[in-house]
Amino acid sequence: MSVKLKKRQLRRYFILPGSLLILNAVEDLLIVKLQQLILDPFLLTAVIMLMFLIGFSVVGFLVAPAVEMVIEKSYAHGKVWTGHLGAWAILAGLCGGLYWVYYKIYIDGAASLVQMIEAQL
Repeated sequence: MSVKLKKRQLRRYFILPGSLLILNAVEDLLIVKLQQLILDPFLLTAVIMLMFLIGFSVVGFLVAPAVEMVIEKSYAHGKVWTGHLGAWAILAGLCGGLYWVYYKIYIDGAASLVQMIEAQL
């Protein structure tokens, strides 16, 4: 029995949750930098709330469609290369990469990931 991933299922189970996880990870990293720049806790809270409001709009209109296109293309390429197993391997790889980012943020701290990114720049 072959498991076929339909576009609606892809959007429901991977795109929206994945996009929100990406948003959360990016905002965790930005919060580390904002805490260094903004010392007033009330202003910091307001900026973080504004960042989340803008972030949700950006995810809805830019990130989610881009992630959907990347996943659909990688799923199609994986399916061409090795069938359905390859398509699922591509999705597992994308989920694994996101898992690694969250592992670094919550186990080693977001500051360690920020330092790693700054060292690459």
